[in-house]
Amino acid sequence: MLFCDLPYLTSFLEIALAFGSNFWALRLLLDHLSYQEHVLHGTVNLILRDLSRQKVTMLKLWQNLGPQYVGEFLCLFLTCRHKKMQSIGLFALNIVTENLHMCPWAKHLCRFFHNVGLRYLPLGTAAHREVSKFISIFEKP
Repeated sequence: MLFCDLPYLTSFLEIALAFGSNFWALRLLLDHLSYQEHVLHGTVNLILRDLSRQKVTMLKLWQNLGPQYVGEFLCLFLTCRHKKMQSIGLFALNIVTENLHMCPWAKHLCRFFHNVGLRYLPLGTAAHREVSKFISIFEKP
């Protein structure tokens, strides 16, 4: 596991966030890390652990960065070719969905999903179901 190989690494999420809006560079890193299955699983587990522990912090950060950033962050993970990596996007989207009262920008995020065509992910996938559920929250009359 990555954490065992690098015991001084305490937050992979911080590394991912350090890329700022350079999502293309973060995607390159994540693609490279996904070539070895144990590294992929270790990386995903670290990010999921960090997201789980830092939900409130992430919501505050996303409030400051705005829906464009959050949308691109979610799209990065939700459109990954590895289902394991997609689980990060699903977990992050779930944080937003469960905390809509803390996300006044969520409706803009929904619009972002429409604009980038995220609602047209392959049918039947977990990413498609969750994005569709999120969008339907804001499409109710």
